[in-house]
Amino acid sequence: MRYGPICGGAFIACVAVARVDAPAKPRCDHVLDATVPDDTNVDQPVAFETGRTKMGTFDRIEITEVQGTTSHFAVGEDYLVRGEYTLESSDEAIITFTVTASRSGEGCTTNNPRGRIKIKRGAGKFELVGPILYAGFPHIWFDLTGRNVGGSDTEGVYFGKGDFLLR
Repeated sequence: MRYGPICGGAFIACVAVARVDAPAKPRCDHVLDATVPDDTNVDQPVAFETGRTKMGTFDRIEITEVQGTTSHFAVGEDYLVRGEYTLESSDEAIITFTVTASRSGEGCTTNNPRGRIKIKRGAGKFELVGPILYAGFPHIWFDLTGRNVGGSDTEGVYFGKGDFLLR
């Protein structure tokens, strides 16, 4: 089946036509609860490296410290990430700690208010807490749209060690 814009009429009206014979595939097989209770003990220093980075010309995220419920990156553990940021490309953003799944069908989480904060243009410090609930790559990123979605309006830095680092 062919699909795409169809144009016509005296004033040239365009209508987008989509395929309707294939249902949309869900992004994730299931959604995991990423709640990290306030009393979670994330006091073990965790060695890390920074990996793949995408930043605007004047924006910056620098991770200065990672602590965890264990001293290494592992599925099922919680992590506290501290750092500094400079935001110049937008009046505001949401700075977020998430994990990009290494396997298709994983990677959807909900309920982690400790993993994101709203920031304004300028420089500051952040402290975010989040879990690693599946094999993947932790990162801190700016959501410049306020819609908390990936894509061209995101900037960030991956961090981790070994199989948990996206280079």
